[in-house]
Amino acid sequence: MQQSHISSGKAFLGLAGAMAAAALLASCVATAPPRPLVKYVPPTGGPTARLVMRGTVPAGELFSVNVFEDAEKCEGTKLVGVGSSTVTPKSSSVVANAVTTVEYRVDKPALRQVCVMRWTFTPVAGRSYLVRGQSTPTGCGAAVFDMTDPENIKFEPTALRRNPKGSACVPIGQSKALGVAGAASSATSGDSGDAVLRQGAGSEELQGLIGK
Repeated sequence: MQQSHISSGKAFLGLAGAMAAAALLASCVATAPPRPLVKYVPPTGGPTARLVMRGTVPAGELFSVNVFEDAEKCEGTKLVGVGSSTVTPKSSSVVANAVTTVEYRVDKPALRQVCVMRWTFTPVAGRSYLVRGQSTPTGCGAAVFDMTDPENIKFEPTALRRNPKGSACVPIGQSKALGVAGAASSATSGDSGDAVLRQGAGSEELQGLIGK
């Protein structure tokens, strides 16, 4: 399945501008031994919000999105979707009106490297959210957007960067103190850190889940 466009040209330009303004970059680190993979199960009842995943990576690299069971401690990764240069993950859903922490991950098998970005936000029932990222020569960039209106995709105001340079999971209270501008600034030259790699699957396992 070819990777599809998420909105009109106007919305895409707005999205690209928002990502550039935020300068959400992280550097790569060497891969760690893979851990058992746990697939995410969407909520079957109660208020929910839509979760859309998109990524731009070169051929041979993979991107994936995880949701943490423990949003505060960034623990208990559950795989929501995997994509590549030609495959787009299916959209999913998350519990609304509850703090949610997501992880955007880029696997670079040829370099034996991984890059991750972690964000916490509070989805609102009935709204649509986009976790969008891209691979860079030295790392990756990613952010959470509110895409309820496809013609006006915007940076999600409740989103807080959880793994700025030198930290795998900053407490939510400290992240709030940074504010949106501060979180973006701290992420400019962020290092994902070895601790981030202690959960999740290896690229081999992810390959088998593309498109599922």
